[in-house]
Amino acid sequence: MEITQYFFSTWDVKEVLRYSSSKNSKAKKIRQIEIIDMQNLDRYRYEPKLKVAIKCFLIFLANPLVTFFKMFFNMLQFAYDNLKYNFECTLILAQLKTTKSQDVFQKIILNRIQLFKDLLEDVAFIIRAPIFALALQFASVFGIIFPYDGKKMISSIEKSWHGDFTYKNDFRHMFEDKSQLSELVSEAFKNRNVTFYLSLCFQPIGNLKDQNIIRYLDA
Repeated sequence: MEITQYFFSTWDVKEVLRYSSSKNSKAKKIRQIEIIDMQNLDRYRYEPKLKVAIKCFLIFLANPLVTFFKMFFNMLQFAYDNLKYNFECTLILAQLKTTKSQDVFQKIILNRIQLFKDLLEDVAFIIRAPIFALALQFASVFGIIFPYDGKKMISSIEKSWHGDFTYKNDFRHMFEDKSQLSELVSEAFKNRNVTFYLSLCFQPIGNLKDQNIIRYLDA
């Protein structure tokens, strides 16, 4: 594959008719204009190139601050995991009076293994944040000049940054009800499946080969 094919795609604007979910009698039909990456047929929300370029510029400005807060959150996560597993270990040790020592020591070993695993993950996220942030800065500049190709590059970098969690794991999708803020914080610390996409609107929304696609036409 030529280097230009890696950085540049052929783009086409299509009018896509699709079902809102899986193809069934209750699903609504949705018609919208989308931008298509003709290399892999990924579908993106359509926006004029100028608007995409402006968003790339805003990402360039906001990315350093967002990276700082992401690293700060991961440091809090590191501290939380330390407290959580050490507190659990204390509770397990307290069971020595009423539980077989063999069962207690098995629980302690599992606790230590999980602690090591989670702390290693926390450290990895802290270390890799500046690397992905730097890549995102370059992609943002690239997107100002080549909007759609930059959009694709930024979406790919952010997805890798978040461990391949999709935009559907973004807290704005998972917790649309603002009253669920406490649940959001709890979920973010406990289950680690809540993300924050700086370029949420840049993420692919599907593929022309998806089963819910009815047809598509040149816009």
